[in-house]
Amino acid sequence: MGLLSSSLDGAITKMADRMDAHELHSKTHFDVIDAQIQALEARMAAAPVGSPPSSSSQPMVRPGSSLAVSSKPADDCIVFVRGFPRLLPSFAMKDYITEALSVVASVERNRVRTRSSAADDQFSLVFPSCALADNFIDAYRAGGFVFIDPADDTKTETPLKVSKSRPLA
Repeated sequence: MGLLSSSLDGAITKMADRMDAHELHSKTHFDVIDAQIQALEARMAAAPVGSPPSSSSQPMVRPGSSLAVSSKPADDCIVFVRGFPRLLPSFAMKDYITEALSVVASVERNRVRTRSSAADDQFSLVFPSCALADNFIDAYRAGGFVFIDPADDTKTETPLKVSKSRPLA
């Protein structure tokens, strides 16, 4: 009977340890969610009275609905980074996007949307305001970003160009 009792004690102890670990993991996860909610509430409280609501708080409008709301960003908020001498796959382009976003304040990075194709020689960034787009362009140009092809033994530097979107005429 002593062997069975010690075996049960070991199993119960092991299960209690697992439950404690799960509870700790869940508490950590909920703490992160709570911090995100508090940050969102602080941003909403800091927004000036009468300012338009953020896109996440607006009702979703389905295509073909009677409300005519444009989800297209303003042309002066879209920035293109061009000049890659060849098409790059999206996984490689992500490295250049991350590097480009390094000139944006970390607080603002999450507000910038990125766009790139599966294989392309450019990418675009959509900023929440034209002032933030202008600041990015100035900082990016000052940084002198270049493309260096890892497959090229000469390590030729190709300067990358940055510009705002141009509306189609």
